[in-house]
Amino acid sequence: MVQILAQHKKFAIAWYLLRMMLHRNLLSPTPFIILIKEYAAANEAGKAIKTFRAMEKLGLAQDSSSWYELLRTLCEHGNAEEAEDLLLANSKLFPLTSQGFNLLLKSAADAATAKRLWREMAARCVPPDETSYALLIESFAMAGNLFEALRLYDDMKRKKGMVPPAEVYRSLIYVMAREGMAGEARKLLGKAAAYDCLARALCEAGKVEEAREVVEGMAEVEKETYWALMGAESLEGSLGLLKRMTEMGCGPDGRVFLVGLEKFFARKEAGNALRVWGEMGRYGVAREEVHFLAVARGLVDCGWMEKGMEVYAAMKRCGFRPDPKLEGIFREHLSGARRWSRGPLRAAPARDWKHDPLRAAPSCVDIEGKSSGRFNVKA
Repeated sequence: MVQILAQHKKFAIAWYLLRMMLHRNLLSPTPFIILIKEYAAANEAGKAIKTFRAMEKLGLAQDSSSWYELLRTLCEHGNAEEAEDLLLANSKLFPLTSQGFNLLLKSAADAATAKRLWREMAARCVPPDETSYALLIESFAMAGNLFEALRLYDDMKRKKGMVPPAEVYRSLIYVMAREGMAGEARKLLGKAAAYDCLARALCEAGKVEEAREVVEGMAEVEKETYWALMGAESLEGSLGLLKRMTEMGCGPDGRVFLVGLEKFFARKEAGNALRVWGEMGRYGVAREEVHFLAVARGLVDCGWMEKGMEVYAAMKRCGFRPDPKLEGIFREHLSGARRWSRGPLRAAPARDWKHDPLRAAPSCVDIEGKSSGRFNVKA
């Protein structure tokens, strides 16, 4: 009940319920943790902290599990600075450990922040564990700092005698592949199941052929890897990728088509985007609102205004919500076209809404090309 009330922002009623539980000796830390999470989710970090402190006032022990749950919740909802201040200010009550700093490292916004936290750990004599090293190496890898990532890896393995977890190898493979060291990255593949990571990093680095070779040698491929490949392939490669996914029993999903659509529209290749759009029906993938909007907006950006209006009209015909921005663009386009055709000095007549092109949408079957075939655009 407390959780339901908190999710609906009925915090006052939730507190009343807690007081009733207190009078009946039914109070436990669980409802307080629920309130802490919901306050943090509602961007009320101060109230989340006060809720934790209220536990002691009501006779409940503030154990380490509740403490770390508070820190974790604050970090997960974008309040890492408050969590750091809280961690350092309560070091006497809750001794500083690598577990607390790891929560901060995991939520670090960038490598500079992670490095600052690492130095804070050293200044306060808090020894890092395997997770600490893995998180900092990941931060440097995402920032493209191969030197620092390798230095930490060497310090972790040789000086500390730790066994690097799989996450460390994935981070190193990622940064190596992006920095043009795919050969060195392959040497680490035996250390961890990180072929997917290598393939995705190669895609981000624009080395599609190398990424394709890695994927072709894999027995199982994660969907995220297929998405990365779709975002880097040409039209021919994209169509081949869809076929391979079907052959591997990992049929194309809506996400992989969305990646393909956004990719070609970003390249101003509207014809290729419509080719991918047409393949959705062939593979039996339902067109969702996000797909219609991506196509309509992409066509408008590419100057295909009339085709964009057709897709948008079909989207509304299929029951999806109107998009205010596209509505305004198409209305302005139609008004401008009518004023141009009738001369600048003649006022545009009142619109007959019954014959509005944006309302008289073609059927979903027509727009999908099953009956009209209007989207069978050649590459």
